[in-house]
Amino acid sequence: QQQQQQQQQQPSRVIHLRNLPSETTELDLALLCSPFGKLEMMMLLGKGQALIQLEDLESAKAVIHHYSSTPCSVKGRTAYLQYSSRTEMFTPNRSSQSQGQHDNYPPPSHHGG
Repeated sequence: QQQQQQQQQQPSRVIHLRNLPSETTELDLALLCSPFGKLEMMMLLGKGQALIQLEDLESAKAVIHHYSSTPCSVKGRTAYLQYSSRTEMFTPNRSSQSQGQHDNYPPPSHHGG
């Protein structure tokens, strides 16, 4: 059922990762995608999730295609990738709603739903 959901998702340069270990770093994300193309942006969202944006759609498709047949392992845990509903990530320094996050994105200590 999950693969069907992946197939129906509209391709995007932005990929959503989930089930990541809490100690995942930006380097871990970069290493996952570096064989497939240039990574433009990444954001650790906390709660085992992250967003990455690749340079072009073909690179993003290559990442999704590869990890649909090969398990994606991050620090020994299987992570799941799918196209994000976003077509592009915003850059925090351009966002008027930036909440003082600069170069690194520490996981929030508490998250209101």
